[in-house]
Amino acid sequence: MLSMQTVHIVRHKILVEGGSVQQVARDLGLSRTTVYTYLEGPTPGRVETTLRRHPVLAVASARIDTLGAEWQSRTTAKQRLPAARIHRQLRTAGSTISDRSVRLYLHQKRLQSAEVFIPLSYRPGE
Repeated sequence: MLSMQTVHIVRHKILVEGGSVQQVARDLGLSRTTVYTYLEGPTPGRVETTLRRHPVLAVASARIDTLGAEWQSRTTAKQRLPAARIHRQLRTAGSTISDRSVRLYLHQKRLQSAEVFIPLSYRPGE
C-alpha cells in the first residue's frame, strides 16, 4: 500500500510540473492505471476512521471484572481465569457476547496493568 505522500508526489509531478503519465509511472515504479487513479479523484485528504464500538462488551465489562475479582481468591498469582470460562459463564447468564470480545477485553486489561520494565544494564556496544 502506498502512502499519501506518494499520491501527492504523483499529482505534483503531473499537474504542477507538467510531466507525462507514462514518465511519472516509470520514475516511481507505478502502473499507468495507478497514476490515473491518483489523478481522477479530488485532492486526496486524510480519511478519518471511527473506532469500532462493542455495545455488548460495554454492558458485560462490569460482569467480567466482577468474575475476575471473584476468582482471584481461587487462583494463584501465576494462574489466570481463562477467557473461555468467563465466556461460558456469561453465556449461561444470558449474555450474547462473543468469545472474541471477551478475549479482546481481557487482553486490553492485561496491557493496562502490565508492569513496565526498563533494563538498567546493557550489553557492550549498545
